[in-house]
Amino acid sequence: MNIVVISDTHLPKRKKGLPTRLLEQLKDADLIIHAGDWTTIDVYKALQSYARVEGVYGNVDGQEIIELLSFKKIVEVCGIKIGITHGHGKGKTTEKRAIEAFKGEKVDCI
Repeated sequence: MNIVVISDTHLPKRKKGLPTRLLEQLKDADLIIHAGDWTTIDVYKALQSYARVEGVYGNVDGQEIIELLSFKKIVEVCGIKIGITHGHGKGKTTEKRAIEAFKGEKVDCI
């Protein structure tokens, strides 16, 4: 299974579109995991044209994305449980917040 993992696309604020190299990788994707900061629902819709998309919202995402996605999510792929979160919040490092988000839950990777 080919999984493409991305985050912090911040489109269209930082760029007009997804990078060419990423678009090439998406052509062979079986699953796309986006760990938040989409900025616009258009990114979600564009990614869906390539493969199944699983993701969470980040700290800069608007209400439309927050209503569609959750703060954290566990996705099972080929028997492996993957925890997805943006890791935003106050205090601690992003890594520590991400790990804490799945405390007490059985995940194989975050």
